[in-house]
Amino acid sequence: MAASALLQSILLLAADVSPWWRRVRIPTKVAAAASMLVVACMVYLGVLVTGHVRDSAVQRSAAAVAHYMHSFVDSYAQELATRPALSAETREALERLLSPAKMQRPIVAFRIWKGDTVVFSNERDIVGKTIQRTPARERALQGQVAVEFDQPDGDDDDQVLSLKLPILEVYAPVRERGTGRVIALVETYEVAVALKSEILAVQLEIWIAVVAVALTLILLLASMANTGNSLLARIAKLAHLRAESERGRQRIGKASLQVSEMNERTLQRLGSELCEGPAQLVALAMLKFDSLEQLVAKAKEAMPSYEQGEDLAAIRQALNDALRHIRCVAGRLPLPDIEPLSVVETLAMAARRHEHLTGVAVQLEAHALPEQLPFPVKACLYRFALESLDSVCASSGAQSRGISAACDSEGIVVRTFCGQGAPGEQPRPLAADCAKLKSLRDRMEAVGAHVAFRSTATRGALIAELSLPTGS
Repeated sequence: MAASALLQSILLLAADVSPWWRRVRIPTKVAAAASMLVVACMVYLGVLVTGHVRDSAVQRSAAAVAHYMHSFVDSYAQELATRPALSAETREALERLLSPAKMQRPIVAFRIWKGDTVVFSNERDIVGKTIQRTPARERALQGQVAVEFDQPDGDDDDQVLSLKLPILEVYAPVRERGTGRVIALVETYEVAVALKSEILAVQLEIWIAVVAVALTLILLLASMANTGNSLLARIAKLAHLRAESERGRQRIGKASLQVSEMNERTLQRLGSELCEGPAQLVALAMLKFDSLEQLVAKAKEAMPSYEQGEDLAAIRQALNDALRHIRCVAGRLPLPDIEPLSVVETLAMAARRHEHLTGVAVQLEAHALPEQLPFPVKACLYRFALESLDSVCASSGAQSRGISAACDSEGIVVRTFCGQGAPGEQPRPLAADCAKLKSLRDRMEAVGAHVAFRSTATRGALIAELSLPTGS
């Protein structure tokens, strides 16, 4: 019943601790687990070291006691090699030698054993008794110095235990001279107050050192846990800020794309209106101009002095120039039918438009391009191809021009290039058209594209490059 109640208490405590433990941050959990491991290791180390210190001090004292007693008893105990007991003369001599005045050591009892029988002792009532063998006496009969400290192991030790003092019990084997055979044991009980005090002092020093090391390690782990928690909080804050920044960037990108689409559609309407409005009106004026010239010719016949032929020629030239300019401006705007075209067809239209405007052929190379893209993206590709060819190639005057477009996992890359130049000729810098190129770059980057302009000195070519993610 008690075990069942204890188990239930442990389970209830674990159930209470579990939600709290799940809320603890990982660095704190790691620090707590490491601290428990440190405490366990330090306790084990302290127990191990203090145990070794105690055993070492006891063995050292036991060896000293055994050597001291051996110097008194060895010569008298040799007769036990041939006799089962000591002679009366030997017992009297031992009583004189082992008296407190002679030994000058805190020995409260001593015995000489022959096998399991006490053949001599200062406790006369146990002389001649046979007592059951103990593990300590067994080790001594095998030739070792056996020792028991503060816990005598025999039932015959009641008188010694009644002193309630720390006792050092030592069994020293007595060997036969010449053969080395164990013929007897000398058992000594010595008061070991000083030895116990010495052991406790050393053990206390060891435990203080162990606790100091353990506390230092635990404090370091706690500091690391606090640092880890702070670092995790900063990382979480940075991640939140980055997510907010990314969402803001996406909103700005979408807004820029929508503004770009609005601008392109506005330019479409503007191009259509130019073609349908001013261009048609100028063309109509030019058609009616012939009637005006006939009228002026008749007026000149009626009035020979009337001379306005140069003015009419200037007006006709102005109308021709105005019509050409309107068509040129309208031609650089996205055409109304660009939306249903594929990406390749859009770039091909830009190449044909440039050929129509400049009279220079443009080579088109396309690889793995998608079939369709959103209208603002296609308008971006069309405008980049047309305007980069116009700006870059017009500055170089090269007759070899081309458009190269390819699509990979990262996006679409479009390059426009203009000629080779003479073998030793250095390419002209692009600074002459920096305003146009800067405007082109700004408009392309507004929809998420990256534009770069460079020149190759080895072949004298001028290159404009656009990188556009397909997700734009």
